[in-house]
Amino acid sequence: MRTLLLVLLGGGLLWLVLRSNAAPAAEAHEPVAAGHMLAPEAPASDEPAAGTPADEGAPAPAGQAAEPIAEPAVAPATVSAPPAPPAPAPVVPDAASRQAKSDAPTSTQVSAPSGEVQLAARIVHAPETVEQHVQGGLEGIPAARRQFARALAALALGDDATAAKLAQGLDSESGLKSSEAEFLKRATRGSRTVEAASASESPLLQAGMLALALREARAMEGQVGKAKEACAALSLVMLTELQAPWPVERAAMQRWNETLRRLQAQHRWKRDGDWPYQTMTVERGDSLISLRKRALEATPQLVTCTGLIAKANQLGKSPIHPGQTLRIPTQRVRMLVDLDAHWAFYMAGDEIIEAWEVGVGKRGNETKPGTYYVGEKREEPMWFPPGEQPVAYGDPRNPLGTRWIELRTSEGQPSHLGFHGTNEPDSVGGDTSQGCLRMRNAEVEELFEILPKGTEVLIRP
Repeated sequence: MRTLLLVLLGGGLLWLVLRSNAAPAAEAHEPVAAGHMLAPEAPASDEPAAGTPADEGAPAPAGQAAEPIAEPAVAPATVSAPPAPPAPAPVVPDAASRQAKSDAPTSTQVSAPSGEVQLAARIVHAPETVEQHVQGGLEGIPAARRQFARALAALALGDDATAAKLAQGLDSESGLKSSEAEFLKRATRGSRTVEAASASESPLLQAGMLALALREARAMEGQVGKAKEACAALSLVMLTELQAPWPVERAAMQRWNETLRRLQAQHRWKRDGDWPYQTMTVERGDSLISLRKRALEATPQLVTCTGLIAKANQLGKSPIHPGQTLRIPTQRVRMLVDLDAHWAFYMAGDEIIEAWEVGVGKRGNETKPGTYYVGEKREEPMWFPPGEQPVAYGDPRNPLGTRWIELRTSEGQPSHLGFHGTNEPDSVGGDTSQGCLRMRNAEVEELFEILPKGTEVLIRP
C-alpha cells in the first residue's frame, strides 16, 4: 500500500521535474545592480581561495561550463551532453508580482471556489481544525463536499471509523467527482491509491492524497528500516506543497522539515543507510582530502567534497585511520531554490536531504531565476560592495555572516549571487536581501560543509 502511494505521488509530481529541467539558464554576463553582494573573482592560479577547503578544487575556468552529470541509480554518475548556451534572461518577478502569482488561480483552482481551496489547505496543514471550520458554515460549498472534507480530515488524523461513517452516501450523484468518490471508497477500505491525473482535478482530492502521505510518513518514522520510504513520502509532500493551489504555509513546512531531519539521520546521514555508494579503504597517511582525490581518480565524473563524505559516514570530528572502510556517496546532489516559498532544498534525485529557509531579493534587487553552479566557498567572507571599499569579516557593516558560497553561470562566469549567512537572522524567510540567498549562520555553515563545488543550483520563481 505504501509503495503504491509513493508511486502515485511520484507520477503526480513528474511535471515538477520536467518544469525544473525546463527552467531558463542564467545569463552569462548579468549586470550588477547597485548594492548587490559581490564575491571576489576566482584566483588566477589553481590554488583554492583563502578560507576554501583545500580538497574542493577550483571553479570552472571563465568561459568553460561546469558539466552537468546524469543522475545515477547506484553506480557513479556518467557525463551528460554539455549544457546548452544560456537562454535569454528571464523576466524576474518582484515581490509584489510573486505575491500576485501566488494569489492567482492555478489549474486546480479554476473550477474550485476559494473557500474550498482554503478548506483543502486545512486538511493538509491542520486537519484537527476542519470539523469546527465546517460546522461554522461555509457559504458556496455544497453539503456533500463539506462532508467529503470532514471524511478526509478524519483519515488524516487516523480516525478511519469516523471517515467510513462520513463516507456513507457520498458518491458521484451526491456532488462528488467520480475520482473523489472512488478515492474515498478505497481510502476507507485501507487502500491509498488514486489516479495521479485525477488528483489535480480537485484541491480536496489533492489535499486528501497529501494528508494520507503525511500520515504514512509519521507512521513509518518509528519503524525500523522504514526511514528511506518515509523520507521519499515526506519529500514528495514538501515538493507538492510548493505547487499546490493554496499558499505555502511556513509553519507546516517547518514542522515537516524537522520530521525530515530526524528521518534523514536514519537514512542519508547514517553510515549503513540504504543509499548509493562505493567503498574505499583508508591507507596509511590518508586524510579525507587525499581520499577524495583518490575517489575522483577512480571515478572522474564524481562530484563530492570532504564534508559530504564525513557526514555520510557519521565521522563528526573523529580522525580516520588505516584499514577503515568508508562509503563514498555516488548519487550527485543538487540544489533547488523556490523564491516564492523562500526555501532551499539540498536534494539527491527527487529526495530532499536537507532544507532551509532563505531570504531572497527585495523589490528592486530581485533574485534572478536560472540554473547556476557552485563556485568558490569562503569562510568568514569579506564583503565587496560595488563602487565601495571592501568590508572585512566581523565589521558590523558586513552583512554576509560566517560563510559565502558563490554561484556561477553555466559558462563559468561569476553571477554575483550566492548563499551567505547574515547578521540579521530574523530577516531569513522574507524578501530582504540585495539579490543573494540569505541564510542563518548555523544553517549556511551546514550547507557549506556538504555542498560540493560544481553542484547544480536551480533557482525558480
